[in-house]
This record gives sequence, structure tokens and C-alpha cells, in this order.
Amino acid sequence: MIKIENKFIIALMNVKRNYVIFFFLFATIIVFGQDEKKYTLSNKIIDINIGYNYQIPSADLINRFGNFNSIYVGASLKTRNQWFISTEANYMFGPEIKEINILNNVSNSSGIINDENGNPGKYAVGMRGYGFYARLGKIFPISRYNKNSGIIAMIGVGYMFHWINFNTPQDNIKQLGSEYQKGYDRLTAGYTNNLFLGYLHHAQNRLVNFYVGLDMINAYTQSVRGYNFDERKRDEAQRLDQIFSLRFGWLIPIYLNSKDENEFDYK
Repeated sequence: MIKIENKFIIALMNVKRNYVIFFFLFATIIVFGQDEKKYTLSNKIIDINIGYNYQIPSADLINRFGNFNSIYVGASLKTRNQWFISTEANYMFGPEIKEINILNNVSNSSGIINDENGNPGKYAVGMRGYGFYARLGKIFPISRYNKNSGIIAMIGVGYMFHWINFNTPQDNIKQLGSEYQKGYDRLTAGYTNNLFLGYLHHAQNRLVNFYVGLDMINAYTQSVRGYNFDERKRDEAQRLDQIFSLRFGWLIPIYLNSKDENEFDYK
């Protein structure tokens, strides 16, 4: 118990340190972005977002999964005074599972799980998950010639769940049937908060629109299953699942201003 508590305290200290770094960068951008006299109000834009994340686990999550990927879809609103509001849903997937002993009690001495005919069963194990997020941020233009683009900083909240996925293509391994998998899949869920810092670009010709940056997610999770077959005990541990991501998103913009409002006005 003491080791678990110490581990959780150390993880929380790392979270605080990372937040300090992110908020320092966030504050720096705000300070240098306050001189808006040379900018007039820009376009109001709705964006359809499609993107990819390369994700690196940390804290408790690094003990379960290796690096993984996610793809996402979402929508966002950029106001005329540079506020940015977005929502998204993403799907996470990866091949590396670090808890390699979870199937020991259903495999033989050679590490093989037999199918219902007594032959070595064919199955694959991987990481899967979903996340749902809402974010609020602001764009700080770096060029007076394109006020719809610039450095973007966002904070957000959400909900995430992940699990160990078992794929049995021939569906003939009883030990990994749909009901038995629930005792091994480590389905875990919880609420999240996150920070994002990057660059967003709306082209003046409206053809090339994207954003790229770094994201940090802290998820406060717990097992949904409650009981692990391999450990023969209930799993009631509180977890801190942390993810660092390199994000890239493609934007499909819908401009909401009237024709006159779409004209840039420079001071």
C-alpha cells in the first residue's frame, strides 16, 4: 500500500511539473500576443477536423502499453476575436502490450493456448481505446497578413477508456470467448484534462488548412471490470494514465462571415 501511494504521489508531482511547463509556455504566448493593435477582427470559421496522433504513454499507462496511435474526427469554431472551441472523438490502437503474463493461467507450459480441437489457437493481442474531448483555446496571430492563423494554446476536459483487445479470427478458443475476455482485458475508464500547444493555419486561399502541435492528457481512471481472472482478485486501484501526443489535424473550413466581413482590414 505504501509503495502504491508513493508511486501515485510521484506521478502527481510529475503531472504538476508538466503543467508548470505548459502553463509557462501558455502565459508567454499570451504576454507576447497582447499587442493586437495591428490586428483587426478576423473571420468566424467552423472547421471539420480529421487528424492523427502519435501517442507516448506515461505514469501508470506506460506499464500496460507501448507507444500507440489514434485517429480522430471533430468540429471546432474559431470566433472573430481568435477564441477557439472544439470537440472531438478519437480511436486509439497499438500492437504493444506490456502485461504479458495475463494469459498464463489459460496457456500451457510452452505459452500456447489451445483451441477447442486441441490445436494451437490463433489469436492476436493489442491496445484499443476511445477518447472524447472538449477544448477551449485562443489563437495568437504571428502575421498581420493572415489573422486566421497563428500559435494556438488550448485546455480541455474529456473522458477516456482503454483495454487489451483479443482478436480470435476463427472464434474457436473458448478460454478467450467474449465473456471470458472481460476477466483479462483490463477495461479501464475515467475523466481527463489536457493541454495543447501548437500552430494552426488557415490559408488565405482556403485550400491548405491544418494544425500541428503537442498535447498532454492526464486521465484519472479505474478498472471497469472490477475482477481480474489471472490475478484472482478485484482491481480497485486508482490510476493516473498520462499521454503525450504529437498531433496533426487537417481542417475543412466553413466561413460564416458575410462577404464584406470576410475582407481583411489592416491598421
